[in-house]
Amino acid sequence: MGLLRMTRAWLGVNQKTGFDCPSCAWADPDGNRHPFEFCENGAKAMADEASTSRITPEFFARYSISELSVKSDYWLNRQGRLTSPMILRPREAHYEPISWNDAFQAIAKELNQLGSPDEAVFYTSGKANQ
Repeated sequence: MGLLRMTRAWLGVNQKTGFDCPSCAWADPDGNRHPFEFCENGAKAMADEASTSRITPEFFARYSISELSVKSDYWLNRQGRLTSPMILRPREAHYEPISWNDAFQAIAKELNQLGSPDEAVFYTSGKANQ
C-alpha cells in the first residue's frame, strides 16, 4: 500500500469521520480523539487488510493441501488475497478454480440440504470484499 497511503488510512481508524478498527472493539469516545486511535494489533490488521498481494489459481496448483497445512499462519497470510473462488473436490489434494456461478450453485445445494437455517454458520472478513 505504501507509507503515505498507509499513514492516511491509519489516521482514519476509530475516528468520528473514519472507520472502526478491523481487529478489535476500540472504545468510541464522544469527545476529542487522538490522531492514532489504535493499538499495535490494529496497525498490523490495517497493514494486512491493505495488502495488494494476490493468490492466483496457479498457487493452488503448485501447493497441495498437505504442503499448505505445514506452512505457518504468517506465511499463508502473506501470500495474499484470492483472485477467484476455489473448491476442494473429494479425494483431491489441490484446490482448483471454480466459476462464480458454479460456486454459488454448490453453496446453494449444501444450504438447501440443511434441516434448519440454524445449522448454517457464516464467517466473513475484510478480505472477503476485495
